[in-house]
Amino acid sequence: IAAAEYFIDTVGANGTGTLMSAVDGAFNSPLENVTASVDMSAQPPGDHTLYVHGRDAAANWGAAGSVVVTVTTGGGSAVQATITLIAGTLSIDTYPIAFPGVTLNGLDQIVDTSPTPWRAIDARGTGAGWNFTMTSGDFSAPGGTIPVGNFKVQQLQSRITVNSGNTAPVTQAGSYQALSNTIPLKLLSAAAGTGMGSYDFTPDFRLTVPASTTPGEYRASLVVSVNSGP
Repeated sequence: IAAAEYFIDTVGANGTGTLMSAVDGAFNSPLENVTASVDMSAQPPGDHTLYVHGRDAAANWGAAGSVVVTVTTGGGSAVQATITLIAGTLSIDTYPIAFPGVTLNGLDQIVDTSPTPWRAIDARGTGAGWNFTMTSGDFSAPGGTIPVGNFKVQQLQSRITVNSGNTAPVTQAGSYQALSNTIPLKLLSAAAGTGMGSYDFTPDFRLTVPASTTPGEYRASLVVSVNSGP
């Protein structure tokens, strides 16, 4: 025996198969055990037939013997994982603004408060940016009014927290700004490509109570809005 070769599934022309090695290291006897490491990674799953035959020293090829092997995971094929993402919405969650009680003393008094952190969520996945605005009416009670011009808000950048997502929105009211009942005050702005995620922010509110205000429980209605675009 001078050589041996194998084919996968189809026997080709003599001498065109994949060569095998003698187990003892040399083809030098009438009977040889042969070996080969067969790479089946390129074969699809299923049964495959391996054909083996040998050649003698006179260059004569013998008949092919065969064995069936089963490939359970076909090499060369790919396993894909898929997920479908559905666009969410642009939303805002707010909490009431409660000032502490004030005892009238004949002087104008400034009162500050902050609500439970508010939350802005941009789950659209568009990167279009967004902004947050608010307006307010006057504070009113059965016995009087505190004008909206006395009601101010600021949003410090340090009081904006990224819960998840990319770059946080940027404050547009880093110091106290008077609210209006007609012109929306922009508090936050997320540029295009930013603000994509969930963000907590805590605005600070300030109210000046005039000395001439009559006692009572005063209320003001705010309109808050989160809008697409910076």
